[in-house]
Amino acid sequence: MMYGIAKAVNPIRSYVRVQDENNQGSSYTYILRYSTVLEIVGTDISYLDSATDGASFIINTPGVYIATMMPASQDYATIVKNVTLAEGSTFLSAMPWEKIIAPITFGYDLAGSNYPYPTFMSTTTAVFVANIGDVIKPYTAAVGSGANGQFSIMRLS
Repeated sequence: MMYGIAKAVNPIRSYVRVQDENNQGSSYTYILRYSTVLEIVGTDISYLDSATDGASFIINTPGVYIATMMPASQDYATIVKNVTLAEGSTFLSAMPWEKIIAPITFGYDLAGSNYPYPTFMSTTTAVFVANIGDVIKPYTAAVGSGANGQFSIMRLS
């Protein structure tokens, strides 16, 4: 009887983590920007930040990915894929649904006011299939910046 030896699998995953929202792109007016790169590990994802286009997470390796966004702004947030300039500059209600890859999160007003904006940060997460060249972007309607806004994306398989 022969016994096999388990082959070690490289447990290191490719991922990118950014934080500190820094307003939004000037053309893609609903796409966030970030001022601090916490980590870039591996080569499956490239990160670009542009004053015009906002943050872009470019997929270099096809696979299954997970992305999480926690905006510092007090408004709704989601994660979008392959949006055009016009789509990145429009209200979410006009965004094609197939471009939205994460649940749209809304916060709640804990202070008791009558408007729907949150007084705490909301988080949205998506697990999705991505192809080479897909561009993932953080989307929110709130304009501004915040030291706590974060975005992370990781290749799972």
